[in-house]
Amino acid sequence: MEENAFRFVCDCRHKFLSEFLEVGGVLTLLEIIGLKQAKEVDKGRSLELLLVVANSGRKYKELICESYGKIS
Repeated sequence: MEENAFRFVCDCRHKFLSEFLEVGGVLTLLEIIGLKQAKEVDKGRSLELLLVVANSGRKYKELICESYGKIS
């Protein structure tokens, strides 16, 4: 039973992450971090979310790097 629950959580996380990336979530987070008028707390939360994305695997780290190039 626990194994099925673990798989379900992983599947949901992967689906959420994929949808988040499809709608430009990484670009939005990077833009928030770069805004001068954004509050520090918002920048910190954006950075925390980027860390969650990056810790999800190499392909996500690469996506963050590629997205930063689009902003620059």
